[in-house]
Amino acid sequence: MFFRKRKTLYKAFGLRIDSIDKSFSNGGLKTNFSRLKIFLPEIGVFLFIALAAWTLLQSARLTAIALQIKDRILFSASAGTSNLESAKKFLASQDLRNATLEINSALENFQKSQVELKSFEKDLLGITRLIPQSRSAENLLSASIDLAEAGQAALNLVELSSRLSFGATGLIRGEVSFRDISMELEKLEKNLIAAGSKIKKSDLSALPPKEQALIRNNYKYIDLALNSCQNLKQLTFLGETLFLEQKRILVIFQNQNELRPTGGFIGSFADILLQDGKIQNINISSIYDLDGQLNENIRPPAPILSVNNRWYFRDANWFTSFDESAKKIISFYEKEGGETPSLLLAITPQVISELLKITGPLKTKDNIELNQDNFLENLQVLTQTDREDPSNEPKKILSLLFTELFQKISQLKPQKKTLIIKSLQQSFSGKQALLYSNNPQAQKIIESFNWGGKIAKSADRDYLLISGANLGGTKTDLDISQSIKLVSTIKPDGKIENHLTINRKNLLPNIPGAHNKTFLRIYVPEKSEFIESRGFDAYFPAKPEQDKIQKNDFEILKWEKSQAQDITSGTLIGKESGKTFFGNWTNLEGGESKTIEIKYALPYRLKNLDRHSLVLQKQPGSLEHSFNYTINYETRNLEWKNFDFEANSGSSLSVKTELNKDLFFGIVLRRND
Repeated sequence: MFFRKRKTLYKAFGLRIDSIDKSFSNGGLKTNFSRLKIFLPEIGVFLFIALAAWTLLQSARLTAIALQIKDRILFSASAGTSNLESAKKFLASQDLRNATLEINSALENFQKSQVELKSFEKDLLGITRLIPQSRSAENLLSASIDLAEAGQAALNLVELSSRLSFGATGLIRGEVSFRDISMELEKLEKNLIAAGSKIKKSDLSALPPKEQALIRNNYKYIDLALNSCQNLKQLTFLGETLFLEQKRILVIFQNQNELRPTGGFIGSFADILLQDGKIQNINISSIYDLDGQLNENIRPPAPILSVNNRWYFRDANWFTSFDESAKKIISFYEKEGGETPSLLLAITPQVISELLKITGPLKTKDNIELNQDNFLENLQVLTQTDREDPSNEPKKILSLLFTELFQKISQLKPQKKTLIIKSLQQSFSGKQALLYSNNPQAQKIIESFNWGGKIAKSADRDYLLISGANLGGTKTDLDISQSIKLVSTIKPDGKIENHLTINRKNLLPNIPGAHNKTFLRIYVPEKSEFIESRGFDAYFPAKPEQDKIQKNDFEILKWEKSQAQDITSGTLIGKESGKTFFGNWTNLEGGESKTIEIKYALPYRLKNLDRHSLVLQKQPGSLEHSFNYTINYETRNLEWKNFDFEANSGSSLSVKTELNKDLFFGIVLRRND
């Protein structure tokens, strides 16, 4: 089936489906937050298959008229298809009540046809079973019943989910249990499996070509529906994990205008206590309120020494793979007096800005309007604290704003609530929102949906992620324009050399405080061979003398000990999250542009007939920027590719796209000699 073929294709490229995204889309990896949408099986599937059953029954009558299959069988089957057509129209107008009534009527009519057909078989001593058309008609009619029952379960799921909502007090379940949802999912899955099996056994050759094509074209929806059932089961488990009993959620607000590896500088946080999904307590604070309580003197990663000689909660998101940084964030939170959270959620202001497009603006107590265009700018001013003397005003402002936002969302009409889900989908796919759970099974599900901001460790061919850490103390990253160009050249012996070019420009004027000092890490396949680089500033802050009482962090020591330094360029070559990284500094004054170039060889060679692929991951919190990719293969022929190209010379492919989510490019090449 379609999904299994897709899965096989991934295996052919040596990629694990549970660790990166699950489907090709114009060269991209589709993020899967859309799985939150309750799956409603395509009513057209029911309609086409029911019509096919009706057609086959007519065919059976014409080819075996002596069996005297009576008109009332056809009448009931025809009535069932009419009910389904009506249900389809009611669903289009979001009339769930009447759609449910029509589905129920369709089921009754299909069941009547089935009873009549079995009655004739009994009267004729089973002779009809010798007629292939009749057997296929029976299978398709039975499949129609299964699908109608699946439709009932799907509509029940929609109805149950409509009782779930979020308000200022948290999850509103409306007397709906996750067990209720699980039971309907089991019914839906069971009926879909049964219907698929019966359709597969049916001989469609007796049908007119048009009906055959309709059934075959729509048969794939059953596989897609089954896939959705599995996804919904996982989401239901997440719901049970997060919203049953007492749970604590830690939310960190990352300022993407001061970019850090997992999305931005951690300026504030929220500690939320839930009891069965209801908010019992919410505490929003400036990060400096907590950092002032850290008693341990921990040496930070070397690049952070440029801004601080101690490691605090605010700088804990150092590792680009969010699962690794999340453990550090939670560790610092505990050291500074916080209780261990069940879930960590990281968001940037862009998440809120996108929601404000739907809910409308928020107003502060001073009647300042915060809308989609000015939210980040005004929030930075409203929540600004003196780092030497932080006040409690920011947390009051944030608490009021988020309470008002939750209230607005809870009051939205159903159509706009759908837009909220779509907005959150885009936030997760664009890595403006990230999740981490201390429950291993829940974390596995989060990663399978690509919501966890994890570096794709299983990509066994080419890989690229460019991660910047603004360590200049300035909020300038939203004004940094960046474009990336990667040229991969496949040599006759199968060796692959990459030439990476990064263009960066500071769009701010050349005024005090407009500079951007960033430590860049370029992640590539492990054991890639560094050749050369140019364009970096090679700035390294002087390391202060080691404080005798200062503690070392084990993971940071391991990270630093993995590194070697290229003497010519000053570039660090290290290991992190199963990748090799090249690290160095770039400093941009206002109005300044710089070009960085790196050449390196990949750690594998292509065989005579082989695959080559690139997993390109986006840094969390970063804005969309252009990506140009060229593959040169003079001694090979292109056998297959999964992306549309801008140019094809016969020995090279070029593609230009926007890096706003994780992307995947794959080709198969055959040596031409």
